[in-house]
Amino acid sequence: MGADALPGDDALPGDVWYERTGNLEDLEASISYAETAVNATPEDYPDRAGRLSNFSYRLHSRFERTGNLEDLETAISHGETAVMATPEDHANSVGPLGNLGHRLCSRYERTGNLGDLEAAINHANTAVKATPKDHPDRSRWVSNLGSYLSIRYERAGNIEDMLAALCHYLEAVRATPKDNLARPGQLNNLSASFSNLYFIFGGLPDLEAAINHTEKAVQVTSDDHPNQVVEAGV
Repeated sequence: MGADALPGDDALPGDVWYERTGNLEDLEASISYAETAVNATPEDYPDRAGRLSNFSYRLHSRFERTGNLEDLETAISHGETAVMATPEDHANSVGPLGNLGHRLCSRYERTGNLGDLEAAINHANTAVKATPKDHPDRSRWVSNLGSYLSIRYERAGNIEDMLAALCHYLEAVRATPKDNLARPGQLNNLSASFSNLYFIFGGLPDLEAAINHTEKAVQVTSDDHPNQVVEAGV
């Protein structure tokens, strides 16, 4: 489950380069700047919640890279604080909520605590419902929701979860520009959903769709991107 830059987030040094190259030094620089921004922001400052969410985002990226559970726990803590500090009617309220769902899903994958997965699904549902269909961030929330439902399908075997995940992945792919860094991962997720359909029902069109979307994912992934091997299914 990949992540884009946060809505309304000021680009920090290292963000774009890390996403592009996977260079850990770029990520460390980004984390340092995000932490400095949080520490320099008063408790009652309107943008503090957003800065906490940004810091959480970057810590989570390092957790994904290194597996350090302390980074994940800190990311969740900052994410929860950001959500509580953001009024529901605030223009940027959806971002912290959606990103907290992503962190909780990561902890579920690490610990197997079903409560974290259910919370992630609830947060993602709320984010999707609160985001207009023409909003540029909607595809990210929709894709995340599809991922969480797919994971629950793998846990419980409920076909409705798998079918709902497929629908969300389709929406995400259709709404994501072809040059967006998230598109290869979304195509790969869509391919996996069609593969699940094929294994359940044996329909050859589902297998063809899975192959087709995997090929598209490889085509839109640059040769030097760190996810190139993953997208290729190696």
